[in-house]
Amino acid sequence: MAPEQFQGRASTSSDLYGIGATMLTLATGRPPTSFPQRRLRIDLSNEKLPKGLANVIPGLLEPVEEDRMTANEALRALDGTGFEMDEDETVVANAMGRIMWTCTEN
Repeated sequence: MAPEQFQGRASTSSDLYGIGATMLTLATGRPPTSFPQRRLRIDLSNEKLPKGLANVIPGLLEPVEEDRMTANEALRALDGTGFEMDEDETVVANAMGRIMWTCTEN
């Protein structure tokens, strides 16, 4: 759950946080609560995430709502712009991009 939701606020950015948490769980097989945290920031420094997701997941899980990655930024990153990805990583990134697009359109 996005940190701002504990204060009774929610926005589209809160949904993006939830998508980031889902991506993390799918990529690692572990829920976000199983990772160490420091000041509400999930520490992924010891995780081996696919290259295309290594920047997107932390960006979506940014605890400060104003600093959180936007849907457009995440979609551009998932499209592979600026990332070298192998075939499996591309399939995962494309699937995640479609999920994000669907969630942000509705």
